[in-house]
Amino acid sequence: MTFLAGRPGTQANQRGHRVTHAEEQPDMIEMPGECAAAAVRYLEDEGWPAVAHGWAVWTLAGRAVDALGVPLPLAERVRARLRAKCRPTPVICVPGQERWVFLTAPMDGVDHGVLTELAACGIDHAPPASRIELPPTRVPGGPLAWVEPPSGEPAPFIAVAGAILIVSIEAVGVRPGACAADRNVEDHGER
Repeated sequence: MTFLAGRPGTQANQRGHRVTHAEEQPDMIEMPGECAAAAVRYLEDEGWPAVAHGWAVWTLAGRAVDALGVPLPLAERVRARLRAKCRPTPVICVPGQERWVFLTAPMDGVDHGVLTELAACGIDHAPPASRIELPPTRVPGGPLAWVEPPSGEPAPFIAVAGAILIVSIEAVGVRPGACAADRNVEDHGER
């Protein structure tokens, strides 16, 4: 699974994220099309520094968002659990893949053991500074699309990771060994 993202910004927005304004990216302004317009919207509406080139728009993992690739049908159950807990988060459908990409707040301060547990469940994590492709990027199966569009701050990384691990446990009925995510989930109120 490919996660993709853009150039570092030069200023901080009201959320404290570094941002780059479209006028500081002349190649993006000169490029017509929906991806360039989407990059500007992501910056203005969500505070996500985004870059557009050709048929792609992306942001860098760890700057304003992180990404977790979750296989279907687990992804559908995770999304339902997050919505039930009033923690919806942006979710992207990647055509031709049996996975959805969940965007989260950056994973700052999260125990890296959580990533090991997620990987054991078949979950991909976008490495820091890797590109996270955003809709309407075109991939071989067609354009990326929002399953759950952004609407405010993405859910905390640990809330999404906790929901994934809980749903994974429910799906197989077996509880993995001592789980760092369980400790963090309890600390942050997700159940």
